[in-house]
Amino acid sequence: MKNKVLLRTAVIMLAVGLINAAASLIFVLGLPETVPTHFDAKWICNDTGSRWLGMGISAILLILVPVFLLVERSGKNADKNGRALSVTMLAVEVLLVAVNWTMLFIMDSGAKPGDKISISFGWLFSVGFGALFTVIGNYLPTVRQNRTLGLRVPWTLSNENCWNLSHRFAGRLMVVSGLLLIAAGIVMNIAGAGMWLHYVVGMTVIFAVMAVSLGYSYAKRNA
Repeated sequence: MKNKVLLRTAVIMLAVGLINAAASLIFVLGLPETVPTHFDAKWICNDTGSRWLGMGISAILLILVPVFLLVERSGKNADKNGRALSVTMLAVEVLLVAVNWTMLFIMDSGAKPGDKISISFGWLFSVGFGALFTVIGNYLPTVRQNRTLGLRVPWTLSNENCWNLSHRFAGRLMVVSGLLLIAAGIVMNIAGAGMWLHYVVGMTVIFAVMAVSLGYSYAKRNA
């Protein structure tokens, strides 16, 4: 089963990566040589650069496939976690494709240093990571002990019951936190919040989930 899941996921990821790279290349070729590449928290352009910077994420997506295969095959219990890791990698790829095209559309805005673009993309961080958290959280309780995916700390790797309890708890926490982060991102976007607030809220939720999950797992280390 592992080989089938691996092969299917690799083919899908490679196909998405190639299609995205081809479409991105066509889009980039239609851009001016110099494009806006950096904005402050209020989405005011403060730097420009080469249009070819827009191909960066496309290259990362193509690298994800061999990395995914190597990481998955190196896991001691890879056959037990193929589906969970496959879903996680596909979710990450979807998020990166969204970020890729957001960057390309921003580069196509024609903004010059000092110009402010009218549309804020700060919500992509909070909503995107909220969606990623929700997807991963649904599959996290199914992950079995391994050194590739999950809460890989000494007390979970040495105690299977602690591992299972920790991942059930962390999975539920990630789903709830992900849904809250999506809702917060939408509300902040409607309220016209700056990118910095989306970033602060998103990072706070991410680190809080990690800290609480690790704290819970440590408390259950002798369970």
